[in-house]
Amino acid sequence: MIETFLTLEVNDYFIAVFFWNIFLALVPCLIAWRLSSAYFLKKWGNISSMNKFLFVTTFLIWFFFFPNAAYLISDVRHLAGYCDQLDFYRACPAQAWMVPLFFTYALVGVPTFYYALKRMTLVVEKLFGKIARRVFPILMIPLTALGLLLGLVARFNSWEVISRPLSILKISIQYLGSQIMLINFLAYTLMLYLIYYSIDFLLKKSK
Repeated sequence: MIETFLTLEVNDYFIAVFFWNIFLALVPCLIAWRLSSAYFLKKWGNISSMNKFLFVTTFLIWFFFFPNAAYLISDVRHLAGYCDQLDFYRACPAQAWMVPLFFTYALVGVPTFYYALKRMTLVVEKLFGKIARRVFPILMIPLTALGLLLGLVARFNSWEVISRPLSILKISIQYLGSQIMLINFLAYTLMLYLIYYSIDFLLKKSK
């Protein structure tokens, strides 16, 4: 039964990977949620050395897993080549159901990305003040775009920051020195800025 489930696929994309990637996207959300309710959250100068160490360790885990929260957005790419026989309107009667499937799956990345970043931003504000709250998303989004591309193109996993840190650093520098990858980086950065600040604006307006 389990073996059958693990081998199920849609357009050469294993169904089990759907659930695995959603789990990885939820990890930074859960970390940010748990950290935001931590008992020791005060101004940075008012917490003990042990709690500072605990925060830094937890934050680093969140930092390296956070690109997974946005990575799902890129998985809409698995629609490429989903149909062998397109009609005049580039539709595919036999596999048209794949369009809402992969679109909805990729759309999960929007709330996970926003929630994980917003929640951690509130934690940063609690510790370091309002200026840090404004600066934190501005700095995190380009880093997230780079992390997303490292996973998408170079196929790095979050935990490889421990096992292959020099390789990740080398590839990151190469990406920013390549015109094609720089364009990709800027496109993803602008997209994530648009998603985050648009949702933030709409939520504030709704209140």
